[in-house]
Amino acid sequence: MDFMTYYKQLKNKEISNINLITGQEIYYIDHTVKMIESSFLNPTYKDLNFTTFEGPLDVDQFIGLSDTMPFFDEKRIVFANNTNIFKIAKEEQETKLLQFLKDVPDHLIILFVEKDIDKRKKIFKQIEKQGTFVEVGKLSHSELIKWVSKKFKEYKTEINNHALNYFVEMSNYLDKESSKNLYDIENVIKSLSSTSEEITESRINQYMKIPIEHNIFKMIDAISERNLQ
Repeated sequence: MDFMTYYKQLKNKEISNINLITGQEIYYIDHTVKMIESSFLNPTYKDLNFTTFEGPLDVDQFIGLSDTMPFFDEKRIVFANNTNIFKIAKEEQETKLLQFLKDVPDHLIILFVEKDIDKRKKIFKQIEKQGTFVEVGKLSHSELIKWVSKKFKEYKTEINNHALNYFVEMSNYLDKESSKNLYDIENVIKSLSSTSEEITESRINQYMKIPIEHNIFKMIDAISERNLQ
């Protein structure tokens, strides 16, 4: 399932009992986890009904805590983050988990978030068939323009179209090899919004790590104009 379809379902308080989320854009993944937590749990008893597993998964403990009934609420959420269970799980662990996932009670929401998955594994195939699998990719150019513009407005900072396009170009977010995510982009927006100064190319350059290829192109332009500094 694509992310926007999944997001719309969550807004309507619709969710599968088993969810697997993966992808490059950790910003949206983190916000999705928070949205699920706030949408399906009573905040008064949230700490009692939200269990987190980080790193390598103890399957027996996971199953034991997942079997616990909700405390003064309709739902219980078990969140497993980067367990590697979808990549390097031992056969015994995978078999136990597969058996448990075949009959998940209505009150239980299981949420797996994984950086790496092997789509050939049985556990992935079962979740894809029985639950919901979501890939959260990076934004496209047009989506990033809209997102950056919206963020500047949230920080009550004006930015003209030229500076906006320059910001997106210099962010290096859209480069296929780039590891930058929206947290990185928002941090730069925060810094630029910390004063009332106009957002210009010069100010963007102060806060943005400019891609090396851009500096090379500028040098070539300068040489061609016999204006090398």
